[in-house]
Amino acid sequence: MAVQLRRAEDGSVRVSFPYDYERVRKIRSIPGYRWVEATKEWQLPGDEQTVDKLAELFAEDDVVFESGADWFIRCLMGDI
Repeated sequence: MAVQLRRAEDGSVRVSFPYDYERVRKIRSIPGYRWVEATKEWQLPGDEQTVDKLAELFAEDDVVFESGADWFIRCLMGDI
């Protein structure tokens, strides 16, 4: 199953995926992570460093951008 990324209204990055120990370990390596029980997703800071780290950690995974994909791409290109 894919890793789903979206940018929340509060500017944070939200990540969800079916439970996988390795993926959870990767998320927990990112400073500022938080599990949101109500929505069953990980909340991460919405900054360029986080986007870069996500791109590095999940380079081998299928990634689906639920919303705001243009923002992620601009971060990766250094435009933000």
